[in-house]
Amino acid sequence: MDPLSVFERFDRQVRLKEVGAAGQARIVAASLEVPENARLERLYLERAGVGSVTQGRGTEGADFPHAHAFAHPAAAAVGAECHRALSALRKVLGLAP
Repeated sequence: MDPLSVFERFDRQVRLKEVGAAGQARIVAASLEVPENARLERLYLERAGVGSVTQGRGTEGADFPHAHAFAHPAAAAVGAECHRALSALRKVLGLAP
């Protein structure tokens, strides 16, 4: 994918002051690993434009501070995957945890 089309595709992200063109370039250049069973997390990162997402050990054991807010374990698992994906993007962007 040529660089111009990357920025056109992620125009809304590029407009965010936390991301910008430089941040989107870091996202595209990033290589991240997710747990084998974290399909939603992988999809989230791929859709954000992460250049390479592989499945392996990842960070499956990472704490999810909002788990108590979910009544159902399945919903908490989805929330945890989204939280891990957002945390990984924040780290790529150099934003505070």
